[in-house]
Amino acid sequence: MRYWKTRKTKDESGNTNKYVVNTSQTYNDYGSITSAVDVLGVPTTYTYDATLHLLVGVSKPISVTQTQYTEYVRDAVHGNVTKIRVREVRYYGNFTGSRKCFS
Repeated sequence: MRYWKTRKTKDESGNTNKYVVNTSQTYNDYGSITSAVDVLGVPTTYTYDATLHLLVGVSKPISVTQTQYTEYVRDAVHGNVTKIRVREVRYYGNFTGSRKCFS
């Protein structure tokens, strides 16, 4: 597993303030990104098929109690994406509610 942390210092023309942008990414041995943290500190997780190493899912929190899951359904022959399912899951203590956004 490989880990990269990106740090950029942004200096816009005419602006006396400089600010730092930090992001980080983790990659698997196949060079595919497995996790990322954006400039706001929001983590995103990527999952892959164990055999073909193709992207099958992405999860990202969209609020303190809600996570968005995106699933990529692929055909068995060529691995082409045939359907994308997006679910939003809310956590209520021990209960998890799910809402299908589109399929």
